[in-house]
Amino acid sequence: MSSKDTKIPDSKNASMEDTKWYSLVSNAYNASLGISMVVAVLIGLGIGYGIYKLTGWKWFIVIGLAYGVAAAILNVYKAYKRLKKDMDSLQEQPKYKEAIRLQNEALEKREAREKARKAQKHKE
Repeated sequence: MSSKDTKIPDSKNASMEDTKWYSLVSNAYNASLGISMVVAVLIGLGIGYGIYKLTGWKWFIVIGLAYGVAAAILNVYKAYKRLKKDMDSLQEQPKYKEAIRLQNEALEKREAREKARKAQKHKE
């Protein structure tokens, strides 16, 4: 693998091939959450089935499935935390601070309008 394949292209001088490669890698990373959820459930189910075969107690299949679902939920939570950390780090960058300020102003105006509407309805 060459160094050209591993670098992340910037938006100004990115060639079409680099942008396609980066997009493919980014989409694969995003798809990994779905894959990890399926794998977690299947592993839990497989372990439960294996213990069932050893013991003959069918509830181990359900218990294994429950552990698999719990592991899948944990994977979603970890992905959420990672994404939130990335988004929080973006808030500190100067180029996004103005957009965040404008968004907060728009939200405050909307809340004020809704509050005025509720007060007007309450009077009637």
